[in-house]
Amino acid sequence: MKFFHTPKELNESLKVVDIIEYIIDIRMNLSQANSFITCLLAQNPKDQNATTLRGKTSSINARFESAFKKVQKVLVNTNQHLWEGILDTEVLNNYKFILNEWRKKAEMHLSDEVESLVSDLMVDGYHAWGQFYNSLVNSIRVNVQIDGEKSELSVGQAINLRSHPDEEVRKESHRALEDKWNEQEELFAKILNHIAGFRLQVYKKRGLENILKVPLIENRIKEETLNAMWKAVSKYKKPFTNYLNQKAKMNGDEKMHSYNFWAPVTKGNQKIKYEDAVDFILEHFSQFGTELESFSRQAFDKGWIEAEDRPNKSTVAFCAGFPLSGESRVFMTYGGRITNVLTLAHELGHAFHNHAMKPVNGMNKQYPMSIAETASTFSEMIILDAAMEKAESTKEKLFLLDEKLKRSVMNFMNIHSRFLFEKKFYEERKEGIVSSLKEFLLNSTFQRFSVHSLVTDQVIHQQGFFLMIVLPLS
Repeated sequence: MKFFHTPKELNESLKVVDIIEYIIDIRMNLSQANSFITCLLAQNPKDQNATTLRGKTSSINARFESAFKKVQKVLVNTNQHLWEGILDTEVLNNYKFILNEWRKKAEMHLSDEVESLVSDLMVDGYHAWGQFYNSLVNSIRVNVQIDGEKSELSVGQAINLRSHPDEEVRKESHRALEDKWNEQEELFAKILNHIAGFRLQVYKKRGLENILKVPLIENRIKEETLNAMWKAVSKYKKPFTNYLNQKAKMNGDEKMHSYNFWAPVTKGNQKIKYEDAVDFILEHFSQFGTELESFSRQAFDKGWIEAEDRPNKSTVAFCAGFPLSGESRVFMTYGGRITNVLTLAHELGHAFHNHAMKPVNGMNKQYPMSIAETASTFSEMIILDAAMEKAESTKEKLFLLDEKLKRSVMNFMNIHSRFLFEKKFYEERKEGIVSSLKEFLLNSTFQRFSVHSLVTDQVIHQQGFFLMIVLPLS
């Protein structure tokens, strides 16, 4: 990449094509390697070989990002009239959107030397704190009594109990997790403070006052669009509040307890075997389309899904794409509840999204977080809508409707509270360390949006708007 210089003539468009193809090749190989390592660490967080490989790929990625930013800087220095002409050439026309986006991002870059330093420091700073958080959560174990027996569970297994039909099990699991998070509150606060502090220092060097500017660009939306969305969300929260209050009354409570949010609304065990969940998903996917059903069947038959219910594995469900082999892998902890069935369908939606984009050129496959959850959420709705259509009894329909409403509450209330938390947190972090996250949550005005939605949800997300930890509150 160091031999790539600012284009001076229209016929130099082929040089731009060459550098794009080079970048595509590196990115696809890095993505393949990162997905493989992510899966290794998910199935066994203590895999030291995988941890070593993670360090190597992180260093390679930092070198790549440094060189890539130099390419963006070269493009931003291209004469505007010449640039427009280059983009209209046959060989570059398909890359017009992404190349203009590169130029826009490059306007925020610092000098090559400083950008290279930032990329290097992110390996053992910004990214390392996120990896430390994941390792810390994966190491946590809680003891919960189920059917008269004490069981030592991972965080993922304990979270699965949030939809257990027995309220005492839900309550005990919730409080066990809450106790663990309280024990680690100081560490969690340090992690979040350092991640936010790193980001704020970089923003400061780049002259960015608005903490949302970079996330907005990365998500390809305008701030006016974001504000309009949150305005609409705030306006229509009342029906969901009514739903939560009514569900609380059905449980014999005046208001919703966080450990009862994911509880099934109808009585009964509702334990679903994994094999039955597979059949259930395939049956309802087939009603939407043969390609989705055929792809999902292939994923099950070829063993692309790791869903074993055991400790010593990662907490978070995810789908990893492998661009070189054109495959995906789904990871989760299946606990036998309808929430797990929908999580499986959700992750298969991501995998099908990867499958559907196979014909797309590698450079144009990149999509932001504002789009990433579309296919997965849609897959959940396919399952719920098809199941609702097939349901015969009122009890069954009520059970499924409750599952659908819970997901709407998450989108309308939980996600909004996360956004408000992070925005407020970053404003406070500009003034210095935020020492107590719990005190910060309790004293913040946005808590009124969070009353029903902070339900044992522990997240660090390093892309987009939701770089945060939500402490489980009673």
